[in-house]
Amino acid sequence: MFKHAKERIVTWPVTIRIPTADGSGSTDEHEAKIKYLLLTKDDIRHIADIAGNDEKIFDVYRKHIVGWEPFATDENTGAPIEYSAENLRALLVIPYIETALSFGLMQASNGRAAAKNS
Repeated sequence: MFKHAKERIVTWPVTIRIPTADGSGSTDEHEAKIKYLLLTKDDIRHIADIAGNDEKIFDVYRKHIVGWEPFATDENTGAPIEYSAENLRALLVIPYIETALSFGLMQASNGRAAAKNS
């Protein structure tokens, strides 16, 4: 038996695919461990209702992405980018990061095993 919890927080592996600048059309893969508060069915319905409203979508991310092991560094200082709402907002404007983090949230919330790199 599993223990039912109204809210469940998990740390989930996410692959961030960063486009290379070499003209090859390829990406570099970087692994990250993101801490998520899993979505409920009501949360998923709410996301569908607010599609296109960036501020409301960010509120969903802020509620459900609750931490991370630093996976990026500041381009000026080289310091790891720690989790904060401000840093989350700054990273989510980068489409390949938003894609990776949202895919990880859906994958974790639906109980899908994280994809293995081959």
